Amino acid sequence: MSLIYRHITLRRPIVAVTLAAAVSAGAVTVRLDSRGSLAARLASLPSTTPDLTLEGVADAAELMSISSRLPELTSLDLSRLNLTPAEIPPYAFAGTKLGHIALPEAVAVIGEGAFAAIPATDLTLPARLDSIAPHAFAHSRLRQLTLPASLRAIGRRAFADCQSLSSITVTPGALANIGPEAFCATAIGAIDLSQVKSLKLIGDHAFEGCKSLTSVRLPKSAGYTIGQAAFFACSALTTLDGPTLTHVPPMMLAATPDVRPDAIVGNGTVTIGGYALSGNQASHLELPATLDSIGDHAMERMTQLRTVKATTLQHVPALGDEVWDGTDTRNVILTVAPGMPEAFHSADQWCEFDIRSTLSGDDNIEADNSGIAIAADAYDLIVTSPTPLAMIDIVTPDGKVVARIRPATDTRGSAADTDATQVRITTATWPGPVAIIRVTPTTGPARTFTVTRHRP
Repeated sequence: MSLIYRHITLRRPIVAVTLAAAVSAGAVTVRLDSRGSLAARLASLPSTTPDLTLEGVADAAELMSISSRLPELTSLDLSRLNLTPAEIPPYAFAGTKLGHIALPEAVAVIGEGAFAAIPATDLTLPARLDSIAPHAFAHSRLRQLTLPASLRAIGRRAFADCQSLSSITVTPGALANIGPEAFCATAIGAIDLSQVKSLKLIGDHAFEGCKSLTSVRLPKSAGYTIGQAAFFACSALTTLDGPTLTHVPPMMLAATPDVRPDAIVGNGTVTIGGYALSGNQASHLELPATLDSIGDHAMERMTQLRTVKATTLQHVPALGDEVWDGTDTRNVILTVAPGMPEAFHSADQWCEFDIRSTLSGDDNIEADNSGIAIAADAYDLIVTSPTPLAMIDIVTPDGKVVARIRPATDTRGSAADTDATQVRITTATWPGPVAIIRVTPTTGPARTFTVTRHRP
C-alpha cells in the first residue's frame, strides 16, 4: 500500500444525509443501530465528506470501508462507537488525510499500519489500549504522545520516522516490550522509563537516529534486555542513566559520542559488543575486573581517549578485530595492576598502548568525573587532562608545598607537552610516602588527589 499522501484540509457546505444520519455545521454524524450496516450508511454520503462521527455498534472490519468511500475525510470521531472486536484493523486509515482522530476508550489493539503516514498531529491513545502493532503510526505527523498504563507492547517501527514526534510521556504500568526500531528517527528530546518496572525488552535499533535525544533514563534493575544499536547515532545524547550492563550490546552507543562509557560499563560487565562505543569521545575509560572480552571495532575512533584504567584486571581480556581502530593508542596511558604489564605487553593490540603500572598492589591510580587522571610510572606520576592544565601543586599532608608547576610555562620538575594536557612529575625528592596533588585546569574547578608512594 502506498504511503504517499497530501495533507488537504477541506471546508465543504452542509450536505443533507438520509438513513438517519444527522448533519450540522459541516459535520456528519451517523448512528449505527446494528452491526454490518456501516457500508450502506456510507453509501448515502458524498465522497467529499470531510468530517464524520460514528455512534452505536459496528464490527471492527467495517472500518475498512471508510477510507475508500470517503477519500477526502480529514476528521473522524469514533469515541462513541462500540467495536467488536475492540481493535482498529490493519492499514484501515494508512495514507489517508485524517488530521483529527478520536478513538473509542475500549480499543485494545491498534492494528499493523492502521494510521501510518497520516497528517494528524495530536492523538489521545485509548485508556484500555494493550498493544500497538508494527508500523501503526510510522511516518505520521504526531507531535506528542502519552502511553497509557495499560499498554503492554509496542511493535516494530510503530512510530518510526515520525519526524515531528518530540515528546513521549510513559505512564508506568504494564509496558513490557518496545519493539525493534519502534521510535527510530523521531524528534524526541528525552525518554524516561525509570519507573517502568514491567519492562522486559528494548528492541534492536529502538531509538536509532533520534538526533534530538539528549536524556535517557532506564530502570535500575537488570531484569530486561537491551537490543543491539538501541541508541545508535543519537548524536545529541549526553545523559544515560540505568544499570551497569553484564553484556553491552553491539553498536549500543555507536556514533553517540558524548555519553560517558561508565554509564553502561562497570563492575559486573563481562563483554562489550562489537562497535559498542565506536566514535565515543570520552577521555578516560575504566575496565572492570569482570571484563572477559571486547568485540570487533568496539572502541574505534575514540580520538579523545587519553587514559585507560585496568588496575583491577588480573587477566588480559580477549579482543576482536581492530578494537581500537582509529584511536591513537600509542598516546593513551594504559594503567594496569602490579605484575600485569608483561602480560599486556605480550598481547596483540594491547601492546600498542603506553602501558604503566601502579607503584604497589594498592590501587593508587585515580581519575575523576572531569576526565583528569593520575597514573604512576616507577618514581614518576603522569597527570592527564582533557583540557590544558594551569597549575599543579604537590603538598604534604601537613600542608607544606613541595612543588608548584605551571605546565604551560614552567617545566621545572616536569615535562609538559605542547598543549599542557599531559605532565610527568618526578617524585624522587618528595619527603614522606604520601602527597596531596592539587590539579587546576584552565577551565573548571581544581581537583585533589591523594597519592601513596611505595619505594621498591
